[in-house]
Amino acid sequence: FDKLLSDPHPLVIRLLLQNPKMVEDDVVRLVARRPARAEVIAEVAQSLRWLSRSRVRLAIVLNPGSPPEIAMPLLPVCKRTELKEVVRATESSMVLRATALELLERRPPIKGVDRADAVLQ
Repeated sequence: FDKLLSDPHPLVIRLLLQNPKMVEDDVVRLVARRPARAEVIAEVAQSLRWLSRSRVRLAIVLNPGSPPEIAMPLLPVCKRTELKEVVRATESSMVLRATALELLERRPPIKGVDRADAVLQ
């Protein structure tokens, strides 16, 4: 199974993503691998089963090698804490970080949280 996980061919990845023995940690390792393989990330992004998992989405967004056309549309569905991670990620593109910051600023404040604590430097 580990040997198959290291195979970057899109067909192998597609079959692995459908395998019931595949776990979230394996998928996160696939998309977090560096240098990133755009084909692998694209296959995972097409899998609703795995893209619905926040750790998988965040791993795609935080990987500096992720294609922008895949990473950028994932930002609006990220939680506040995930957006803050993207803003702090120095390896991510400036456009991705700026978009994450803008999304954070547009979200309504959370009750009970001091506004000073919510501002990012």
